[in-house]
Amino acid sequence: MQLLSRKASDVGEPLGQLEKSDRGFDGEFIKTFDALSKGLWKFMYKQTFRKIVTSIPTRIAKAASKETRLMFTIYDACYAAAINFKRSPPQSSYSTIFSSLVDLGKQEMGAEAVDLLVAGSNTTAYTLAVAITQIGKNSRVKERVVEALGARAINAENLPSSVELEQIEYLNASVRESVRFAIGSPGRLPRIVPRNAPPLIVNGQVVPPGSVIGMSAYTMNFSKELWGEDADTLKPDRWLGVGGKDANMCSFSKGLRSCLGQNLAYAEIHYILPYLFMKYEVGLVDKEAGMEVFDRFTSYVNSHLVMVELGRRRVQ
Repeated sequence: MQLLSRKASDVGEPLGQLEKSDRGFDGEFIKTFDALSKGLWKFMYKQTFRKIVTSIPTRIAKAASKETRLMFTIYDACYAAAINFKRSPPQSSYSTIFSSLVDLGKQEMGAEAVDLLVAGSNTTAYTLAVAITQIGKNSRVKERVVEALGARAINAENLPSSVELEQIEYLNASVRESVRFAIGSPGRLPRIVPRNAPPLIVNGQVVPPGSVIGMSAYTMNFSKELWGEDADTLKPDRWLGVGGKDANMCSFSKGLRSCLGQNLAYAEIHYILPYLFMKYEVGLVDKEAGMEVFDRFTSYVNSHLVMVELGRRRVQ
């Protein structure tokens, strides 16, 4: 969230989650997101419930619960960041996401700001957590990541551009395999077959207009037919060499409505993994017992366990 707020607006840190958190990882945004996601499926599939909730005046909704008040606080911060940018764009040597939105009205720009700053924040964080844990589990994978970075003399305190980092073959393979394995949004993403369009034919079967269809990232990314019998294992080697697996990976969905932030997600992971593994000795604390992952549109972990410990890295 901190990274997104900086990248999007260049107006400081409008959401300030690090400053508002304690020494753990339970910032206001995380608590709000977790609490509100509990009722997500009811909100999506119960039409009457959705109409009632969306018709409640804002002041009453804020009084109803702490989580709702925090949600509106985050929304208000996103809107404020967008409006402040529109009124007085900062002088900068590079453009930001908000730079492309200045021609929109205040309400439209504010709504876009909410999407840009909130969407994708927890999915990338979850993917990073899974990547660090899974790489930490496999000593050989961890060694090869460090070796690949060391061969390019990568310095955690002075990282090269994301473009250069992506050229490190084993690092890039580890990032892509982590994105496949983690699946930030695992469930079926629904699409409606257009009514006034040519028939949709899949494997010789006609799907009627108006049908709601979807593809699950979980079933695609863990398909043994596509990925082999070891599909449920983190294996960066599957991305090495010719004939990569991008066509089979659905972590960001596919087509016109695929995730517009996927390149930013890849860039963040390409930066953070080298920083951690070149600066620290990453060890694993086995606390998987009792940990469950739920589909709340994004992947939700039932408890925020600290499964990794960091020590000072000794360079020989």
